[in-house]
Amino acid sequence: MIDFWNDAPLAGGCIAGGREYFHINNKGDVEPCIFTHFATDNAKTKSLRACLQSDFFRAIRARQPFNENLLMPCMLIDNPWVFREIHAQCNPYPTHAGAESLVGALAPGLDAYAGHLAEMMAPAWQEDWIAQGRVWPFTPEPDAADAAGGAARPRAAERASDPLQRSAGRSR
Repeated sequence: MIDFWNDAPLAGGCIAGGREYFHINNKGDVEPCIFTHFATDNAKTKSLRACLQSDFFRAIRARQPFNENLLMPCMLIDNPWVFREIHAQCNPYPTHAGAESLVGALAPGLDAYAGHLAEMMAPAWQEDWIAQGRVWPFTPEPDAADAAGGAARPRAAERASDPLQRSAGRSR
């Protein structure tokens, strides 16, 4: 089960864009997240490999984490200017009625919300995470190969840029 909101400090921020997660809607549109109703590709016309390697998904992964404060992981709500930048760069099409309002009419309100949220979350991030040494990246637990003197698994941050390589590093 994925907990989008509360696990970001433990996951190194947002997991969308193929970093650890993506969404395919009922039309086949490959969206970075179930809450991000934009796409540049469709799974009915392209392979998942090609969709995950799209400029859109690469632009998202290149900016992750979107904020040094991992209590604010989302590019739509917590850091809306990030998504607007990606949207301008990659020109994704909306996959849901009203989605365009996130980069248009709703943008000023989202920016104001994110600013207020940052003021509230800064002390929590500093006191509850940074001051207690609970910061990403965490050292992964050794797997069986490590225990036997084999090569260590790549850290999540090293695997994040390529979702296809990342899955090869898992030991589950």
